[in-house]
Amino acid sequence: MDDKIVAESMDLFERFSTYRLEKPKELFLIDELNGSYSWKEGFDKVEAIAKSLKVLLGSQGERVSILSENCSDWILADLGIMLSGHVSAPLFTTMMADKFSYAVSFLDVKLMFLGNAPNWDNVKSHVPDGLTIVSLPHVEPHPGTMSFAEFIAQGKAEPVPCRPDLDAVCSLILTSGTTGKPKAVMHSQRTLNSIADTFLKINRQERLPEKRLLCHLPMAHIGEKVTVLQSLFMDASITIGRGPGLFIDDLRKVRPTLVLGVPRIWERLLQIVIDEFADSIDELKFRLEQEGNEELPGQIREFLGLSEATCCISGGAISPQFVKDWFLLFGVEISDFYGQTEIVPLTCQGAGDQVAGSVGSVTPGFELVIEPSGEILGRGPGAALGYFEDEENTALTFRDGWVHTGDKGYLDQENNLFIVGRMRDEFKTAKGKYVAPGPIESRFAGSPLVEQQLLFGLGLTQPLMICTLSAEATGKSDVEIEDTLLAETRKVNLQLEPHERIGGVLISRTHWTVENGLLTHTQKAIRDKIFAACSPQVAEVGAALRDGQRNIMRWV
Repeated sequence: MDDKIVAESMDLFERFSTYRLEKPKELFLIDELNGSYSWKEGFDKVEAIAKSLKVLLGSQGERVSILSENCSDWILADLGIMLSGHVSAPLFTTMMADKFSYAVSFLDVKLMFLGNAPNWDNVKSHVPDGLTIVSLPHVEPHPGTMSFAEFIAQGKAEPVPCRPDLDAVCSLILTSGTTGKPKAVMHSQRTLNSIADTFLKINRQERLPEKRLLCHLPMAHIGEKVTVLQSLFMDASITIGRGPGLFIDDLRKVRPTLVLGVPRIWERLLQIVIDEFADSIDELKFRLEQEGNEELPGQIREFLGLSEATCCISGGAISPQFVKDWFLLFGVEISDFYGQTEIVPLTCQGAGDQVAGSVGSVTPGFELVIEPSGEILGRGPGAALGYFEDEENTALTFRDGWVHTGDKGYLDQENNLFIVGRMRDEFKTAKGKYVAPGPIESRFAGSPLVEQQLLFGLGLTQPLMICTLSAEATGKSDVEIEDTLLAETRKVNLQLEPHERIGGVLISRTHWTVENGLLTHTQKAIRDKIFAACSPQVAEVGAALRDGQRNIMRWV
């Protein structure tokens, strides 16, 4: 059956039930740690979950959360919530207690599925009275919670709920909230299906006899949610990753045909290849660029588990061009797509049509315009319905049929989109000149010693870069690190206007993490907190910059 016809004529549960009949014993979810499910077992479990939710919660539209690390039961719970007509509102296992407390209260969560959750001990005292907690089948029931068997028994004698309205809210996806409380983006089954359908048309999977996906990013993100929906429309199996430490082993074992990763994952894979195949980065590049050397790229693809991948996508942020260039030497094309939880994928890159520095051209079926202010606006079938219980922000973001992304960019003559930063991240230096940090941070990220980086400059005579160090810096002396970063800074500054040039670098010995409050639960840096954490050193360097000093290096 043609995937395009399937996506347009069936809802995801109709497609799922078709697989239950066509290949009941074939594996749908492969979860080595928590239990695997065939297509029939999976759909039967989804229907059982939906029936029990109907009994326990009654009318449709109640919010139901999932707090668990990735597992097969997470996926089935999410689908069961949507089939019941209630609203899936997953929480992050990296959430601190205050964000967790806010989310369950604001969303008025009535029931929560609980699995392995590293933050449970820290947040359990913030569970409000009256919230029913159901332990997922792969964990021992926590004290005071309902076991999964008890939960399923509630709906055993009930009929399967009628298929929900495709246009009703079925999913709430929490945004990062870098400047305040998280917002909950509302999606319907129709908008989610449209996103999955769009990706199906651009991910070059439809003709493959066997399609394999590896689920390794947090499932509470829209990226992995769409990955699951794609599997239902293109009959692909999903293997649940065993965690970051085993990611490369999982890649080799699964040999996925479609890979979705955030930029940092591709950077780490690149570093693993350099460490494995050469004594230095220059040596590896020399060997790869030798004419007629086709064996080494094949060995690298095999080593990474990417030998059968026909589509490799980078999402969540812009992948540095140097990383994409390296993977091309391996025979792997990494394609950026651009979008956000509110609308995705607004742009995409087809095979062989990449333009350096861009995130591709507008996705078929979508529209994109650039406002005079430089803000990127988009509309299309993947646009969300708004923010839950937040009329003010909904009115600001969703206006006249357009999603105001808050990102700043421009289109070249061939209509390729280039992102230059966030509208609110742009700052004015003491010289009265505006600086967009995004492109400068991307260039600085090309240093192999750099793990994280942010550019500041409000009120300073020159911008100041703050960074943390990568594993590549291990064993190097402070002097070696400073000399290398100084050379990298000079290289970056050659590409910048005088008012944009980096005047100094603060090197942080502490990484920015969710636990220390410097990253959101979606791994986005919280600029204000990072700036505040090193404000004494910023003040010191700021004074030196005013005195005319440049190329300043300080440790924080």
